[in-house]
Amino acid sequence: MNGCIPNDDLKWNQNKINVIWKKCEEFYEDYGVQVDPRLLLAIIVEEGTGSFNTSSDNKAGDGGNGPEANFEVDCEKAVDLLGGKIIAYVTFHGAFSKARAEAYDNRRAGIKDYDDILHYLNWETPRLSFISKTFISGVYADDNSWNSGVRKIYSEFAYDDAAAKYTEYVKGLEKDTFEKNARKEGIQVTTDVEFKESKNGRDSQRKLNNEYTIIGVIPDKY
Repeated sequence: MNGCIPNDDLKWNQNKINVIWKKCEEFYEDYGVQVDPRLLLAIIVEEGTGSFNTSSDNKAGDGGNGPEANFEVDCEKAVDLLGGKIIAYVTFHGAFSKARAEAYDNRRAGIKDYDDILHYLNWETPRLSFISKTFISGVYADDNSWNSGVRKIYSEFAYDDAAAKYTEYVKGLEKDTFEKNARKEGIQVTTDVEFKESKNGRDSQRKLNNEYTIIGVIPDKY
């Protein structure tokens, strides 16, 4: 991968891998939820820039967030985003899956006959942010098929069906994981979230592609 990365600050080495493991361990110690570092490595490969692309200042050519040269900051933002979605998934996976099944039955383009946590991470769904102390809904990637690439790479790094098995791990966490961690950090939340289909799919260049995703709409006031 390093051969395709022109910026030396974004090239990969063992120290960056160690940072990922350290940040995931710290998240587990703080919130009792294991963010799989191999999933983060799969995301790095899928992103293809050497970064988790968390910089809102250094925009990518397509207008989305771009590479963050400070890897400690980059990794902290990525773990916050992914970990916050993973924790929310404990509470919302049932409603998310129900909306996905209904959209599939209605033959909506882009909706598969299954879902796992990677769909939830990919699409516009609720999460906790422990950095900003907020409860918000957002995407990890605008490309609605981003999850497919990550799923394949994750299995190569871990084991077959890694995403499905990790999904089962998260679904098996204590049911109050979401509320407990929100309360711990003083984040006001609601479980009154509407999950529904949205024709907001985009390709890897962020162009609308007439496909659907499932989004989670948080009420303005709660």
